[in-house]
Amino acid sequence: MTKNMRIAYCIENMSGHGGMEKIISQKASYLAEIFGHHVDILTAYGDAKDCPFPISQKVTTVNLGINFDYDKIKNRYKAWYFALDSHLHSNQYDIVISTGGKDLDFLYKIKDSSIKIAEFHFAFNTIKFWEKKDFPGLRGGIIGILKTARAIRNASKYEKFIVLSASDCKKWNRFLPNCIFIYNPIDIKHSDIKYDSNSRTVINIGRLDPIKGHDLLIKAWESVYRQHKDWELKIFGAGEKTRLQKLINNLHLGSAIKLMGHTDKVEAELLQASFFVLSSRVEGFGLVIAEAQACGLPVITFNTPVGPAEIVNNNIDGTIVDKVGDINGLSQAIIRMMESPQTRKEMSASAVKNSIRFQKDEIMEQWNHLFIQLINDKRHNIQA
Repeated sequence: MTKNMRIAYCIENMSGHGGMEKIISQKASYLAEIFGHHVDILTAYGDAKDCPFPISQKVTTVNLGINFDYDKIKNRYKAWYFALDSHLHSNQYDIVISTGGKDLDFLYKIKDSSIKIAEFHFAFNTIKFWEKKDFPGLRGGIIGILKTARAIRNASKYEKFIVLSASDCKKWNRFLPNCIFIYNPIDIKHSDIKYDSNSRTVINIGRLDPIKGHDLLIKAWESVYRQHKDWELKIFGAGEKTRLQKLINNLHLGSAIKLMGHTDKVEAELLQASFFVLSSRVEGFGLVIAEAQACGLPVITFNTPVGPAEIVNNNIDGTIVDKVGDINGLSQAIIRMMESPQTRKEMSASAVKNSIRFQKDEIMEQWNHLFIQLINDKRHNIQA
């Protein structure tokens, strides 16, 4: 059995409050603490010690010191490539992991002795969505197709390309023979949830970005508010609040919807809520859904092409609104949940049971097994 592997995660920066930074900090820490591997997090710029999520002292953080403030983007990424090339040749890792950022384009080109794999924290359709948002109309669609094709080409260069769900893996597998999926892990364990059926708080957690569909949730709440003025919606997440707050004010929902900003106490906030609503237009996985369910919360979500529908069991531990962006369908699902305390209790118990498959011990065992398999395959090929 392979022991004490040298593993490196490559990421542009670790100072963000997103799910990717959270997951990388958790996985790196677990691999170092539990499996005893030597794990480094290599950032292009910014000190990983500034990460808002805890990182084990057994994990080494390395800032490659790339200047990302100047204008010439090609030079910026060229500098990152050369810095990574030098570092990888000097440190002799067994496994080096692209986290699906710009490094996906060039990490595989570095010819050190390590096995290169890539993990992609977004959905197959996310690239197209980003480009259509930035370039509405035909231009955005064409750019999205071209960039998706480039991502497919680059992903094919890695030993394994790991995505977050089985449904997304099917999309990539139309083009890639090396794609597999491993769910994101959660770090919340509650075997004895005492669900508060009297709570009148609905919660949403996610960065304030159009892809997360907060505007859809706010618009849906207009109908909800007319029937249930005693309920409140709390939206947690970092980002620009102005656009959403203006929408809330225009709909006269200031007393019912609160933009709470970022929180480091996700678990505590979830435990005080009645149920969770995810209104994303696109999701790679929906980590916060699994976290909400671990805290005993039923979940309402749109049926995005990948992710949420693989986590939520419709009418068992939550509700899936079939059409993404269906504001009326979302509001009606919320109202039904509010008016059915017994259903919420039953769904709460089912949600906790469902979340067990995403617990960190189970997921990290899959990652460790993958690393061992890749190294053993490499040794076998060398011997052959």
